[in-house]
Amino acid sequence: MSQKNRFFRPYVTTILVCFLLLVIGTGVFVWRATQSTQPPTPPSSSFGTILYHTGVEQPITKRAQAQSIMSCFAHAYQHCTAMSMDIHDMGVDTGYNTIYWPQPQGNACHILAQTSNYGLVGSHSDVSTGTCQGVLLKNYGLLLQGCGNAGDVSRYM
Repeated sequence: MSQKNRFFRPYVTTILVCFLLLVIGTGVFVWRATQSTQPPTPPSSSFGTILYHTGVEQPITKRAQAQSIMSCFAHAYQHCTAMSMDIHDMGVDTGYNTIYWPQPQGNACHILAQTSNYGLVGSHSDVSTGTCQGVLLKNYGLLLQGCGNAGDVSRYM
């Protein structure tokens, strides 16, 4: 082998290895970018739906029905049972729907909250999922504790 080939061989090998790593890295990046992350699916069993007008603390739903739904949901949380509670906050032409359900995470039970917006104009349905750390049944309704940036959330009956 000539002196010239021995000199360039490590450089060519290094360039080929770098090119191969670049191709593999790009492939992995593209593959990960195309993988969709679906939000968790709420359980199919529900205690019911409580309706509110946006900005009004008292529900449209009858108090006895709202109380029953909230009480059953708090009980399901204590046993970390997969049952959901739906909350509809309705405005004039927009609103949002939140589905709450207990979800075991490690040795604890947390509440998953999946919210979707709706409206007449643009009719988009952005879906976001958050976690609450606990639920307390109070004499006024439910206190959802430690719900991310929202902090503690009260739902009145």
